[in-house]
Amino acid sequence: MRVGHATILREVKRSAQTAANAALVRVAGIDDWAWKKGMNYGTGIVDLERRRVVHVLPDRSAASTAEWLKRHPAIEVISRDRAGLYAEGARKGVPQARQVADRFHLLQNFREAVERQLTHPGGPVKRSSDGVPKESESLLAFAMMATIRVHANASAAPSPKKIRSVMTTKAARPSSTAS
Repeated sequence: MRVGHATILREVKRSAQTAANAALVRVAGIDDWAWKKGMNYGTGIVDLERRRVVHVLPDRSAASTAEWLKRHPAIEVISRDRAGLYAEGARKGVPQARQVADRFHLLQNFREAVERQLTHPGGPVKRSSDGVPKESESLLAFAMMATIRVHANASAAPSPKKIRSVMTTKAARPSSTAS
C-alpha cells in the first residue's frame, strides 16, 4: 500500500510523546529531515532511551532548536550530526548537556580518516616496534574509545593505555596455521 509524505508526517507528529513525557528526556537525538528534498527541511527530536519521536520542529535552525531545548533542561546528552547549527542550538539551549556524534556520523568520520590514511601520498607508512602504523595509532585508539563510549557507560570505558596494550597483545600473537 502506498502512503504519501503528508500521511507519514501526520503519523509521526501524532505519535510524538506528550509534553509531560518530553520533559523526562535525558538523552536526545537531533537530526534534520526533508519536507521537500533540497527545498525545505525540518528538525526531528528523538528520545534515544525510549526510541520515540519527541517533537518535530518546522525548520532547521539553531534558534528554534535552542528554544525547544531551553524548555527541556533535563537533557544531559545530545546526539547530533556534524551540522554546526545543531551544535550552536545545543550550546544555547542546554549548555550543560554533553554533545556527541551520532553513530552514523561517528562511523562516517572514522571511514573518512581511514581512507585518508590508506590513500596517503607520502609513501609507505612507518611502523612502530609493535607493528602498528605510527600515523594510525592515535586514530585507532580514538576510534576504539569512541565506539566503546557509544556502546557503554563512558565512565566504565577502558583507558587509552589499556586499549593500546590490547592492540599490542593481539598484534603480537602468532597466527595459527594448520600443518
